[in-house]
Amino acid sequence: QGMSLSLGSTVSRNRDFISERDLRAFSVRSSCDAELLENLDINLDAIFNESSEKDSDYISSRLNEGIGVKWRVTPAVFLRSSLRHNRYNSDKITIDFLLSWNIIKKLRLSVQHYELSDDFNTTTLRRSINANWDIGLKSRYYARWAEVNLSGGGGAATTSFQQGLRIGF
Repeated sequence: QGMSLSLGSTVSRNRDFISERDLRAFSVRSSCDAELLENLDINLDAIFNESSEKDSDYISSRLNEGIGVKWRVTPAVFLRSSLRHNRYNSDKITIDFLLSWNIIKKLRLSVQHYELSDDFNTTTLRRSINANWDIGLKSRYYARWAEVNLSGGGGAATTSFQQGLRIGF
């Protein structure tokens, strides 16, 4: 087990003599990566940015923060999930979840859920089931069923099925 912590900041100033603009920016970054168990990792991170222009009351600020987990449940089952929040003009939240299972050495099955919300209204929702079967050293048969719903952002909802053969050289 182990842990890594990092913290950093940046300050910058840009004077544009042609347009007579004086821009200033400030940024703070932090992250923590921890191996809680031999098969369980967690990540926390945050970034804050702020920029302004001299002689202007407008200040632009952005916050991006998240948490991620990777867990090898068994030698054949793997779980990855993350939750992110981005605040800039609106609140955006992203949820990503993946569960993968190596049924046998050459056959893998996975399910994924991805969701993007803007001001707590879901704008993108994607769910998929994937199967991969290694049939040779550099060849694989794959099949994928996906449901994608973009209706929260003005798009359409679709369901698709793909299958094929991938060959590497």
